[in-house]
Amino acid sequence: MKLALVSLLASMLFPAATWAQRSEYQPPSCSAMQKAYTVLRQRDTRPAEQAFLRAFPATYPTFTRVFGYSGRDSRTTSVQFGCLYETSWPYIEHLFSLRQVARPEVFSKLLGIARHAQWQSDGLNYLQDHCIKLATTDRLFLAFLNQQPEAEQRSFTRFLLLNPVPNEPLQKQLKATYAPYSQLKKVLH
Repeated sequence: MKLALVSLLASMLFPAATWAQRSEYQPPSCSAMQKAYTVLRQRDTRPAEQAFLRAFPATYPTFTRVFGYSGRDSRTTSVQFGCLYETSWPYIEHLFSLRQVARPEVFSKLLGIARHAQWQSDGLNYLQDHCIKLATTDRLFLAFLNQQPEAEQRSFTRFLLLNPVPNEPLQKQLKATYAPYSQLKKVLH
């Protein structure tokens, strides 16, 4: 209760803080994510989309705990998979298909996940592919990213370029896409 009140007051007093930064203190649980997803599939309404977005992980560590995997556990020799690792794709698809919530809220969530991210196959790579499409085709997203602090722009661009093999064509495409945006064009130069 106190945390919710503090978050509400912070959002009113510090509007520059992104939605993702305010929500980092509420790590998602797998059951909350599953419930929100089930409700959204049953009825595609604004409240259902808002609940889904709130339940979706807001940071890289929470994303990997839910949809990714971590290195070997010190007690075992096996990889530790996130609780929704095997079913991550439809959740990620739904994140990018939300239409009844403010798009900057989705964008802020993506910036939060991209911050400190490390490349992974499967869920994170699938999210990365969607983000690449967004960053190379969506003018609203590019305008949003152009207004963010340079550190956020660099962090998100680094996330787009994370790959075991350098992706020079994507880097060239991003340079061309970022060129009309006064702040973004500095990121890759």
